[in-house]
Amino acid sequence: MYRDDFPAFQPFIDLPSKVDYEDYYRVIDHPVSLKTLKKGVKGVKGKYAATGLSLYTTWQMFEAEASFIWKNAFKYNEDGSDIFVLALEFKVS
Repeated sequence: MYRDDFPAFQPFIDLPSKVDYEDYYRVIDHPVSLKTLKKGVKGVKGKYAATGLSLYTTWQMFEAEASFIWKNAFKYNEDGSDIFVLALEFKVS
């Protein structure tokens, strides 16, 4: 999953910048990043402190939320673009 020492998951750690990718938030209804998932696992909702209780009560809920990472990348980016290809690699890994 590494291309020139670049982890395939790197672009998915943070949500896209609202300043640089303003249109992303018009196109994507449910933005999700790896940090979003991490916060959910810790029980963070919005700007509130972590509760220590995961927002995902089942593995299926976690998987469904995680799937938005690549679904959003496919929806927003052109087929064959670097991010599209990375999302495809991330999905199958």
